[in-house]
Parts: sequence; structure tokens; C-alpha cells
Amino acid sequence: MNLFKKKIELGLFNEASNCSENLSEKEISNLIFELGSSENISVYAFVCFKVLNEDIWKWHHRAAILLFWYFTHIGRSTAGANAHIEHSLIKEPTNIEILECLLHTYELPFDPFEPKEINIIAQQVLLLKPESEIAQRVIELTKDHLNNHPWKHILPTEREGQFCWLVSKGKLFAANTIAQNFDTQKLFYLLDRLAIKENICAYVFVWHMLWIKETAQLHLYAAQIFQRNFLKKFPEKPFPRHTSHGTPAVVFFHTHRAAELEPDNLEIQEQLLSLYEPGNESFDLEETKALVEHMLKINPESAEGLRVQKLIF
Repeated sequence: MNLFKKKIELGLFNEASNCSENLSEKEISNLIFELGSSENISVYAFVCFKVLNEDIWKWHHRAAILLFWYFTHIGRSTAGANAHIEHSLIKEPTNIEILECLLHTYELPFDPFEPKEINIIAQQVLLLKPESEIAQRVIELTKDHLNNHPWKHILPTEREGQFCWLVSKGKLFAANTIAQNFDTQKLFYLLDRLAIKENICAYVFVWHMLWIKETAQLHLYAAQIFQRNFLKKFPEKPFPRHTSHGTPAVVFFHTHRAAELEPDNLEIQEQLLSLYEPGNESFDLEETKALVEHMLKINPESAEGLRVQKLIF
């Protein structure tokens, strides 16, 4: 169990996944939420990683719980939780457990739902489960606000504004439809505008795109967006790295994954080596040595290759 946690804290998500094979679902959840209670954000990235191979409710549910209960100090965490729930509802639109979880994310009017929208969902739940207490409570909360400020009066008119607004509400499928009109530069610019405000939904949207099609470019951008905008929320502490609230582990995971996806891309390999420091347990020593040798064989003047060579040979 301790090995499972440590692998997550180091950004070694494949190895953590292998460690979990002998654990029960309850043990996995307990360990995930234990890391969440210590505000180690690497555990959230790990759960998102698991969705790549197991796009099922149990992993989205764990991600939603992490954002809704353990990372509430991050901007738009409730909307981020809602994004995971809505993602699962696309596949299981009548699943009562998922629908009730969606109702639990309704905290304030228009955040992340307008009253009329969440009221309709609550009525749907009552049709399927008349005794649902959360559905009854939501209907009571919204009954006097059904005609207040419908979204059509709030939603920006320009595409860029609509995209940012939808991402901030955790409505990622709708946002992705608009994103098809943007080139990569425009898309990343808009996400940067959100992330600079420490809006976690920008990072969740990058994962949404990764779940659709995993690419090295998206992983590199995920590392960049996290390092630039969320480091303040999870301040780095001295080594060992797994005590640093997870930010370096998240950056390592995404960069390492990008290097795996494009092993012949020397620029990406250099970016990976730039993360290496003595004592960094995320790096496998033999793998790193082989990478340095490969880099210097192709480019004898590789700055990162030469730097790391001095450190490990």
C-alpha cells in the first residue's frame, strides 16, 4: 500500500497502477483519499490517468470527490467535479448514483448550474427514485428561482467567450464543440487565460482532450499549464520530491509520458532531462543513463545531455 502511494507521489503512474492490482477497490479508494487529504495534487492527476484506460464511473467518481472535498481551495473545483460527473452521464444518462452526485454539486445559483437546469435534473431523479432526499432538497432550493437570470442572458456572444464560460462551468463536451473552431495556438491561449486565474477546469479540459486523443503535445501543454499556474497552490518544498504537494510529480508524469509517445523527438527528451536533479526518485537511473547516451550520440552538444551526464556518470 505504501508503495502504491509513493509511486503516485513520484508521478510514476504506470507503476502505481501495477501496484494496485492486488488491492481491493475499497483499499484503492482509501489510499487515494488519504493522499487527497494531504492535498497532494498528484493523486488527482493519477486518477485522470486511469481514465485513459478505464473510462468508467468509478474513476470519474474518485476524481469528482477529490475536487469537491479535498481540493476546494483551487478555483472552480466544484465545476471540475461536475465535469467528471457529466462525462460519465454521457455514457449512463439514467444512472441514479451519477445523477444524484450531479445534484450534490449544486451549491449556489448558477454555480455550476442555473436553477431551472438543476431542477429538471432533480425531477428526473425523482421519477427514477421517488425517495431521493437530495432531489427533493434541490427542488425545494430552486423552486423560487426558476425564472431568474437564464443562461441565455449570461452566455457571451463571441466564440472565445462562450468557450471560456463553458470550460469554467465544467461543461467540457459543449466547450469541445466550440474548440473545434480554434487552432492550437488560439486554444492554448484561451486555456492560459483561465489557468492564470488558477481555474482548475483549464487543466481538466486538457485531460478531456487527452481522453479523446492522447498526444505528446497535449501532455507537454498539461505540464506547462500546471507548472506555470498551479505551483502557488501546491508550493514546492525541498527534496525528497514526494513531500512537495505533488506539483513536480504532475509535471514529471506529463513530460515523461510525452517522451514515451514520441521517443525520437529530441526536443521532448531534452525537456524530460531538464527535470532531472540528484535525488529525484522519479527518474529510473538506468533508463536515464540510456537516454543521456542516446541524446549525446545524436547530438554531442546537447546541453541537458551533458549536464545530466556529469551528474550520473
